[in-house]
Amino acid sequence: QDTSIFIRYPITADPEQLNPFISDTITVSTVTRNIFEGLTRYNADTGEIEPALAESWEVTENDEGQQVYTFNLRQGVQFHNLPGLELEDTEVTADDIIWNYETALAGDESISVIAPNLTFILGAEEFTSGEADSVAGLDMIDDYTVEITLAQSDRLFLINGIISIVSPEA
Repeated sequence: QDTSIFIRYPITADPEQLNPFISDTITVSTVTRNIFEGLTRYNADTGEIEPALAESWEVTENDEGQQVYTFNLRQGVQFHNLPGLELEDTEVTADDIIWNYETALAGDESISVIAPNLTFILGAEEFTSGEADSVAGLDMIDDYTVEITLAQSDRLFLINGIISIVSPEA
């Protein structure tokens, strides 16, 4: 039995590709926003930020006066298997979130073009330039908790700093 679902969505052109790390056009972003989930999502109807992969989050300030976002991930969320692709590890964990942010911050534009949009994350510029092996502002607290520390406060972080999360294995 065919269980395919087709969605029609009005866009002005066909997307060139569906990789959220190298999407820099409105067309691709429109499509990938409907395919991939981030930690939070913006509800255009209410103007509110809503939980997505994170079931909750809190914003605190560390001893250096920097904003720290602590995201508590939903447990049991799975990456989808596709025909011809059977993932061994399908549950979304904090390690996957860290991998996605590090991939987004790659200094190689053939991997990611969105690094310049994430420079407010502590240590992002050093990681992107190759001066650091990890991003200082990304911490995995446990399997379902991620902390993101900002080098400078950003009131729009929950909109502009949330990236699409893809399966590292896929």
